[in-house]
Amino acid sequence: MFTFLILLTYIVNDIFGKLCPPIFGQFKCPLNFTCVINECYSDNNATAPLDCEQVKCDANFRCYKGRCYPTTGLPCDRNVQLSEHQSKSITSNCGLKGRCINGRCAEDKCFGANCTKDELCGDGKCLTVSSNFCITHFDCGPTFKCYQNKCIPFKRNSISCNCDPGEVCQKGRCISDPNMFS
Repeated sequence: MFTFLILLTYIVNDIFGKLCPPIFGQFKCPLNFTCVINECYSDNNATAPLDCEQVKCDANFRCYKGRCYPTTGLPCDRNVQLSEHQSKSITSNCGLKGRCINGRCAEDKCFGANCTKDELCGDGKCLTVSSNFCITHFDCGPTFKCYQNKCIPFKRNSISCNCDPGEVCQKGRCISDPNMFS
C-alpha cells in the first residue's frame, strides 16, 4: 500500500510537478529555483527571496511575495479606496498572454492572432465581421460600425472620441447617429 502511494505521488508530481508544493501547490517557484518541501531553492541551496524585484516569473505568472502565481483569476484593473474621500485606480499586469476582463485576469486567446481587416478575433479564431447583420455599433466590434444593418470597416479620423451606443463621432464630438433606426 505504501509503495502504491509513493508511486501515485511520483505520477501526480510528474503531471502537476511545476507547482510548489508539487501535488496540490498554490504557487510556482521563480525562474532558476526548484521546489523542495514547500520552499523554493536555488542550485546553491539558497532560498528564493521574498522580494519580487529580485526574482523573475514565467510569462503567464505574476509575482507576489517572491513566489509566482498563475495570472488567470487574479484581480486586476480596479479602484482602491485610500481614505474616506480618496481612491486610486490600479492597472495590473495580467502577463504576456493575459488581459483584464471584468476585474480578473483571463487568458487572451487572441494573443498573436493575425486577422484581416474584415475580421475580428473571437475565442482565438478570426471571424468575418464585414457585412454581418447588426442593429448597433456594438454588434460589430471596435473596428467596425453598423450602417444600414451591415457591419462596415470604421475609418478612423485623425480626431477620435469614445461615443455611447446610438452616437457617432463627428469632428471630435459625439452626436446622435442619424442612421440609428434606418
